[in-house]
Amino acid sequence: MKRLLLNTKVSKIYIISVILITLLLLASYYSYAMFTVSKEKNNAISIVTGTLSYDLKIDGVSIDEIVVNALDTATFTVTLSNPNERIARFNFYYIGEVDEGVKMGYLEGDNRNIPPNASGVNLTAKDSIGSVNTYLITVFNSTLVTQTIKIGVQVGLDYNNLSLPSDGHLFQKYDLLADEALKIKATLDDDVLRTKELYLFSQEKTMQTDQIIDYRYIGSEPNNYIYFNDELWRIIGVFTVDDGTGKEEERLKIMSNTGIYEVSFDNTGEYGNSDFVNSSLNHLLNEGHENEEIGGSLYWNRASGICYNGINNATSTCDFTTVGLLDDAKKMIDNSVWYLGGVADIYVTPIEFYNYERGNLTYNNERQISWTGKVGLIYPSDYGFATSGGANTSREECYNNYLYSWASDCYNNNWIYKIESNMKVTITASSEFVNRIFHVNNAGYLTTTYPYYSDTVFPTVYLKQKIIITNGNGSLSDPYQLELL
Repeated sequence: MKRLLLNTKVSKIYIISVILITLLLLASYYSYAMFTVSKEKNNAISIVTGTLSYDLKIDGVSIDEIVVNALDTATFTVTLSNPNERIARFNFYYIGEVDEGVKMGYLEGDNRNIPPNASGVNLTAKDSIGSVNTYLITVFNSTLVTQTIKIGVQVGLDYNNLSLPSDGHLFQKYDLLADEALKIKATLDDDVLRTKELYLFSQEKTMQTDQIIDYRYIGSEPNNYIYFNDELWRIIGVFTVDDGTGKEEERLKIMSNTGIYEVSFDNTGEYGNSDFVNSSLNHLLNEGHENEEIGGSLYWNRASGICYNGINNATSTCDFTTVGLLDDAKKMIDNSVWYLGGVADIYVTPIEFYNYERGNLTYNNERQISWTGKVGLIYPSDYGFATSGGANTSREECYNNYLYSWASDCYNNNWIYKIESNMKVTITASSEFVNRIFHVNNAGYLTTTYPYYSDTVFPTVYLKQKIIITNGNGSLSDPYQLELL
């Protein structure tokens, strides 16, 4: 009986031992299954932690930092590889917060692999198809200091979702958002690099726009030259623009530095019509009017032909084969809402003009108060806000004085007035007369004129968001050079 009891005791101990060993093995297995690596690289060798590892390269080098100089934009190739003998799950992220003025993310459409979400993506075993993912990451730095972005990586088993650490942030889709325009603003508007040429304008809410901020070049000869359409243009500033769908974006607004001569704004009837939407000038500058025998889309298509010029529908030959828009230039222009609010009086300040332009007054209240298109003209307020004032009349005094009777300090220190021809037609019409538009005359005053009059036309456009400035400092001798991404 004792032997039986003894044998029973031994059997129980043996069974318990087997159970314990089994539980330990199971615990070990599930611990491995739950295990993930979350560690930043700090040397040029792939870090191996536990049984899984990763290999991260930035522009072909085993580093974990992205460095972008002040006021610069850079794109990096990030390669994430699986060096393990089995399928594993990976993600990568940037660590901590970034300074205001730094934007970054992946370029949509340019990546072979879209960066993973927080749960990660699977990569096959090393040296097999699908064991390497490549991403293009862009960083825009509009600050005045070099930015260093630390990259982190997570790796785990292929059937376990990952989760970001508390200080980890995924890269999102990158939208250029006129970053190069903002770079110009940051360069010129900073206390250290400021040239007193580009200034911030806080614009009040109008009938057609919300309260917004503009950045405009001012003074008699600012460094705002830009090489566009194989010729010199000028940057008016950085503006919040509606693209016609309700989407607002900050974009560069530029105007020709040479202008177009011997064409009328419009010469329908005896003196012409001041409605820009249906004007012969609009049809000359913009696409879609090729079927019109006189002037239709000639400037847009860089062509020659017959244009309206002079009173009572008079015409003359015109040739835009050397000054019209090139295909590369047209690709850089985007649709924009142009505000067509009219003004009944000539005794109006630049600040008041801005509000009228974006108001709802038109002749007999029968015209559109805005138009969506690509090529327009400057506003009276563009001219008015471009002054820096002078010794006897300050900039603020110019802004609050009538453009019809500006002091010489106001127009002599205004780069728009000093461009080649002093006579410049604007897009804004009189709301009192059917045949009056506003223009800058030879004396520097802004007054009205007949639409048929052969004033100097300076085509004006808003550039697309995805434009970068590759070279130049904005001076006459070294204008900014453009590139479309």
